[in-house]
Amino acid sequence: MKVLFCGLKYDYMKPEAGLSFENLNFYKVLEKMEGVEASAFWVDETMQAVGRDEMNAQLISKVEETKPDLLFCFLLTEELEKETIEYITRKTGTKTFN
Repeated sequence: MKVLFCGLKYDYMKPEAGLSFENLNFYKVLEKMEGVEASAFWVDETMQAVGRDEMNAQLISKVEETKPDLLFCFLLTEELEKETIEYITRKTGTKTFN
């Protein structure tokens, strides 16, 4: 199963705070699960580099390119636009979970 994890790399989006809870306790576990091919889309790094709108567009592109079976989101606030999740859910073969 291909899983694209979408969440924060760093605690509260601050590299100086260290890796986030969700990175350590969800993504790192997914990476070690037998039968799971895990990759990550780091919301905080991407959003800080290109802004929220472009980050949402890049997530859609990543899903369309990599075709994961599952988009596993663990969000802090409203980083992803409702339309982004709706598009991925309805227009791609990827299941979404938050």
